[in-house]
Amino acid sequence: MMLSVTCENKVYEGRTRDFERLYGHLRGKTVLDVGCGSGYVSSYLQERGNACYGITLSSREASLAAGKMTDARVVDLESARTLPYKEGFFDAVLFLDVLEHLRDPKRTIELVLPYLKPGAEIIASIPNVANFGVRFGLLFGKFEYQDYGILDRTHLHFFTRKTARELMESAGLAVKEMRYTHQWNLPKLIRKPLDFCEWEMREKVTRQWPGLFATQFVIYSHCRET
Repeated sequence: MMLSVTCENKVYEGRTRDFERLYGHLRGKTVLDVGCGSGYVSSYLQERGNACYGITLSSREASLAAGKMTDARVVDLESARTLPYKEGFFDAVLFLDVLEHLRDPKRTIELVLPYLKPGAEIIASIPNVANFGVRFGLLFGKFEYQDYGILDRTHLHFFTRKTARELMESAGLAVKEMRYTHQWNLPKLIRKPLDFCEWEMREKVTRQWPGLFATQFVIYSHCRET
């Protein structure tokens, strides 16, 4: 019998290591890491003077993350009505590769908002299902689920740049900025002679055509003023 693959029996380590560009501006903050995985991002943030609190569905992840952050707890976001924190406690919240795993991601964002201070930053990274690799596969009739990545078999929602932004705005957030990650490689034929500048080329191409070449959208937002 095949074991059902769920977020409860997986450990997420994260793929990008471009933490300085994406999260380096967070210093001396109290941060809630929603879907904290093994604590790979919070470990980086803790070293830079932040106090990070993580929540995850996986007890295994919580155990691994506990030594890398201030606190890590098991919380089922699908059924939770409250969180085990004081309201107005956090300066920032991270939704890194987690919203696409939830049945109702908008509800989860709204659940977290009361625990943020006024002016707190909300950062979400969301995989880009319109990435050229997925499009190329569809051209040949392939849409094959994987253990990790854009087509992770535990994803319940798939987002483009437009719908990722719409998700954040539907929860009452104002999007300030959108950045991108790119975990793809140039074709082997040209990769070697361009090895010295491959990263720069991928960065320029992704910045020019993010809807096609971004692997993830990293969205920076805050609550709209009432």
